[in-house]
Amino acid sequence: DSGFYVLDPVKRMMKDLVPAPYLSENFKTEDYKYLGELFGAPLILSGKALISRLDTSGYRIKVDVIVSQRSNGSVVAETSKQLDMKSGTLEWNLQSSAVGLFQDVSRELSAQLLETWQKWAVGSSIVKLTIRGDYDFSDYESVKEDISRLADVKFIRERYFFRNEAVFEIGST
Repeated sequence: DSGFYVLDPVKRMMKDLVPAPYLSENFKTEDYKYLGELFGAPLILSGKALISRLDTSGYRIKVDVIVSQRSNGSVVAETSKQLDMKSGTLEWNLQSSAVGLFQDVSRELSAQLLETWQKWAVGSSIVKLTIRGDYDFSDYESVKEDISRLADVKFIRERYFFRNEAVFEIGST
């Protein structure tokens, strides 16, 4: 609905294209970047779903998902959801109740990605700028306005103001 396309390597029989050392469940950031480059994916979705027994009458499923940019590894969306399933077999609960949980995870990630995309944060580089010296607030505002006028600057945010120091975050394409 929101214009996002997901590439599923398993459904597309692309698993055979993955080099043997990368057929693992434990990846480092560099591994994700390599696989993203291999499949031409600008965003990388990683996460896990854990199922545990609550007691004799139910199960809990916990889903944690992170979406990061391949280019710089920065997280652009993340969610954590949990569902307690009270009665019935695990298979029945997964087919009936867990479907809604995964739909909620999907909707939340889609909304976050769309918001990030609209703010131009996806595909951009983020630079930290620290200005030190005895400046007043109007000087910082003037610098901020000048930087925001540059063609490739998509956003500038104040991160910290300390005595004789200001820290900004600048996003550019």
